[in-house]
Amino acid sequence: MSRSHYSGMRRVAWAIVLIFSLSTLQAFAITPPKSGSKCSKQGTTKTFDGKKYTCTKSGKKLIWNKGVVLDKQIPSPSSTSSATTPTPTPTPTPTPTPTIIRKDWEFIYLKIWDELDKAQNQGSFPFEYKLSPTVNQDKANESISAYDNAMKLWMAVLDGAKISPVIWTIMSEKDYAWWKQVSEQQEGYPSSVWNPVTNIIGHCQLRPDVFCGYGTTYKSNTPDYKFLQ
Repeated sequence: MSRSHYSGMRRVAWAIVLIFSLSTLQAFAITPPKSGSKCSKQGTTKTFDGKKYTCTKSGKKLIWNKGVVLDKQIPSPSSTSSATTPTPTPTPTPTPTPTIIRKDWEFIYLKIWDELDKAQNQGSFPFEYKLSPTVNQDKANESISAYDNAMKLWMAVLDGAKISPVIWTIMSEKDYAWWKQVSEQQEGYPSSVWNPVTNIIGHCQLRPDVFCGYGTTYKSNTPDYKFLQ
């Protein structure tokens, strides 16, 4: 046999041995560890089926121990869900209604206006109006309206009580003769309240820019009682 042929056979043999060794190692590497089975190097660890096995020395042999169960890792919330939790819309805080602190006189003032407003639904006060020939009609009607609104408040206070009528004579300072005739008819006797010489009525000097007035009764304490003004 020649040297070259022998050398070629050796190379083939080594190749066969190498392939066999690698196959054995690969098979060994992929063989799952089993408690009590042989292992090659002390301290070597392998993980299989949720356990970690360690190569330990038992007497003169190297064997795999019983293995330790590995803790299961709980995935973090960020890894289990990619959905973003919506941020709740904050509820606006209502603005508190400010407390109004009023003085005693303010409460009285408001009470009067409240009662006057309610009184507008009351019936009119029993007024009877007589106007002189030259009296200012606009001013007379303005006074009548003001008195009518004010006296409705008394109607609410009196609450249905019997009320005697009021006869209201409104005249101009120029209508002395007319007033003289009407007052005597109403009062039943000649009246001297108005002095035509001094043009004073009662204690008031009659002028175009002055409002004067007086009042008297007719048949007091009788069913025919009237108030003349």
